[in-house]
Amino acid sequence: STTATEPPEQPALYQNRPWTDPQEIRVLIIHPGTGSDDIRCDLEYVLLSNETRFEALSYAWGSSLKPHHVICNEGAVPVTESLSLH
Repeated sequence: STTATEPPEQPALYQNRPWTDPQEIRVLIIHPGTGSDDIRCDLEYVLLSNETRFEALSYAWGSSLKPHHVICNEGAVPVTESLSLH
């Protein structure tokens, strides 16, 4: 169980699924939210050969001294403040 100040355990985003194809990439699906909602996303695997449409997002990591969290695949993932601003 977790409290409001303690995010859920960080998921094993990359370890749970092995690569199956050299044309496979991971795509982060960012879900819509409003106001002060937590940032929610899912990490999915897609094949480049399927002509999946996606947009690239550039991200500067910044300092990790005060991590924030986004919810990805139902678990909290630490990110720097520059990504948590919304």
